[in-house]
Parts: sequence; structure tokens; C-alpha cells
Amino acid sequence: MATYSDLAEPAFANHGWIKANNQGGEALNFLAVQEKYYGFVQHNDKSGGNGVARISIEKLGKPTGDIVGGITVVLCASDPTTDKLLVVGWYNEATVYRNYIRRPDTDKIEHIRFTSKKAVLIPESKRAFEIPRARSSEGRVLGGFGQSDIWYGIMEPKAEKLRKELFKYIERKQTDQTVIKSIEEQKKERLAKRFERIGATRGFIFEKGFCCEACDWEIEKSEQSVWGSSFELHHLHPFKVLGANEKRRITKEAFAVLCASCHRAIHRTDYVSDIDAFKKNFITNT
Repeated sequence: MATYSDLAEPAFANHGWIKANNQGGEALNFLAVQEKYYGFVQHNDKSGGNGVARISIEKLGKPTGDIVGGITVVLCASDPTTDKLLVVGWYNEATVYRNYIRRPDTDKIEHIRFTSKKAVLIPESKRAFEIPRARSSEGRVLGGFGQSDIWYGIMEPKAEKLRKELFKYIERKQTDQTVIKSIEEQKKERLAKRFERIGATRGFIFEKGFCCEACDWEIEKSEQSVWGSSFELHHLHPFKVLGANEKRRITKEAFAVLCASCHRAIHRTDYVSDIDAFKKNFITNT
């Protein structure tokens, strides 16, 4: 089940809920559930009646009932250092809902307004496309986002130049191999950490023994309650070498047991998959 507990970095936002809880549904927007993305946005426009916040999907095209499909949804966030509103990613060929739905892997996340099987997340260091605010600090009308978290104005004639520039940017980034590679590496890194840390997999340490296969540091069973967490599982064949759709069966033979120091060190060498070579070059000669 997806939770916020794995989010180590603080959340930056002016919303009272996020300030108080350091969490928001937006944090899961690019975490897929069974290869489908669920876009959260807190939308409080209750003009639809009955006190229910709705999206004006008629502004996006010709809806079928309470949904409209084939929409490009661009997600933005304020940069915490400059306060500029930057594009962080988008959903391609998204389905937008008039009324919110729930994220299927948790009953706590409501206000899902759009879904898609295709999404692009721009790495933080590469975010550069700025979306204007409705008004500048000097009061000039610029178009762009106002107080609402949803902006339909990109469809308006006055936003034609911005719209063209934005879609050129999207088209360019979708073929930018550095971005694609970075995102794929992030996914594989998270996958590797998940397999290394989950209880069932960590049980391999008990089977293989609390002994570092590089520096030979070993502890007795009576010491495990204190020093046991210093031993970690190391993937002998990193997930980053897998192809996009390649799968791997997880067995204890896929891992080596290393102490935390050796585990971090081996990833800084050319011997990630060769414990003996790492040991020969960096342990026995020191």
C-alpha cells in the first residue's frame, strides 16, 4: 500500500493541511498502481451544486457522461527557492473526471481527478519551464494560475503563445533520452531499495549469516539485536541492468551480505557484481 512514510524530504506548500502534516496527495501522482497513474488535485470549486467540488470537463472537450478522455494534463509546483511555478511533469492521453475518485491502493487518498497509463516526471534538477501567475507582484495581468489549483486558461486565445511553447517543450522532453534514462534509473533504484528492505527479502541475511562477505566482520547471534541492522543485502546484479520490461526472480543467491560500510563503498567501484575483486582491491590491501 502506498503511504507517505517513505517520503524523507519535507513538503513545500502553502496549504494548511500540508504545512500541518508534511504530506499531500500530490506526492503519489507519479507512483503508479498496476501501471496506471492517479492524479490528485485539491479542487474546491463547488459551483456544480450540492456542495460537491467538480471539474468543468466541458471546457476540455466533449465529455462522455462525467468523463472526458485524450487530455494532456500538465502538473506544476512552486520551486521552494524561487517560488516560480514550474512544470514538473504531465499525463498523456489522460481521462479527466467531473467528480473525484479514489486511489485504489489506499482508502485515504480522495480527490483523484485524472488517470493515465502514460506519464512523464521531469527530474527536479531539469525543471525549467515556468507557468505564469494570474497577476505579477506589480499587479500586471499575465494570465496563468490564479487562486484555484486548476487552470483551464491554457485553452484561451490569450494563452496561445504559451500553449505552443509548452507543447513544444513537452514534445522535446518526451524524446529527451537523458530525462527518460534518469526517470528509469529512479524507478529501478526505488525497486532495488524496496527488495533490499522488505522483511521477506531481508530474511535472506538470517539464512546466509551475519558476516560481511567483503571485510569478514561477523557477529554472534547474541549481538544481532544491537549490531544486526549494520548488515545489508547487496544486489550482485543491479536492477539498472534490466531492460524496461525484463523481470527477475528474487532468490537469496542474487544477494551478498555486506556491512553498511562495504555496501556503500562497493557501489563506488567497478566491482559491483564481483565481491572477490572488490575485496582484493579495496579490503585485503588496506
